[in-house]
Amino acid sequence: LDGDFIRGFMGEGSPVKGIDDLLDALEREEYDMVAVGRALLQDPQWAAKVLAGRFDELAPYDASALKSLS
Repeated sequence: LDGDFIRGFMGEGSPVKGIDDLLDALEREEYDMVAVGRALLQDPQWAAKVLAGRFDELAPYDASALKSLS
């Protein structure tokens, strides 16, 4: 996803973004950990789709997905 985590709590969504920039940052050791929580809230099959290379099936995050937690 390409959007700030806090904005998700303000009702904003987040578009899908490729992982190339993330992989480069991980290789440069810019991050210790990466989370995919919002992506999984939006689509519980996210990991299976990414593993299978079905990136075109990934849905952008919508803040209404937070309602699934209650």
